[in-house]
Amino acid sequence: MLYCTRSAELVARYCDFLLKKSSRLSEEAELEDMLSEIMIVFRYLESKDVFQKFYSSMLAKRLVDHLSMSEDAEASMISKLKAECGSLYTSKLQQMFQDMAINSDLNVRFMTHLKDSNTTLNVDFHVDVLTHGSWPFQPMPLFALSGDLESCMEGFKVFYSVLHSGRKLVWLYHKSRAEIVTTCFKRRYTMSSSMYQVRLSVRPSVCHTVEIT
Repeated sequence: MLYCTRSAELVARYCDFLLKKSSRLSEEAELEDMLSEIMIVFRYLESKDVFQKFYSSMLAKRLVDHLSMSEDAEASMISKLKAECGSLYTSKLQQMFQDMAINSDLNVRFMTHLKDSNTTLNVDFHVDVLTHGSWPFQPMPLFALSGDLESCMEGFKVFYSVLHSGRKLVWLYHKSRAEIVTTCFKRRYTMSSSMYQVRLSVRPSVCHTVEIT
């Protein structure tokens, strides 16, 4: 049983390797052929639920951190899994993929809302809204943020509550990233950091991930 479980994990990790931007595959056609060959191996896996667990976790990281080589390739792989195991098997994977597609339009609408209300943010602010239960993320303890970030979050919460009455946003600080631009040196440096590290910064450019409950 341990061997079967390990095989499912390794196949999921190989998919992750192929679907990342860092993949050495230069042509999408070549990637599509590789994914089709993986599905031949997938059919012989006994622990398909284990594969789903690892694949879901890795897909979530690729999507949230914008590491995917191609949206078309991600959609193609999900489609292959659906054809093999049914829609129930891939329902969460499809929801995750759909969430990220919706988020692009959501952030554009938020920026339009700020412009129409003559509101200016002091940071570049981007939010990913993730459907509760579909993503393999768990809420973590919150902490106090700087005034600029707190204002951004409050502004988005008001905007989102108008679009979707009754939904609650839970902020996932541990999945958020920020870019901090230094102004105290002769040269200008841009550093990528976690939200925990950004607590002491003044002007971060931050991407928050949030979850609907």
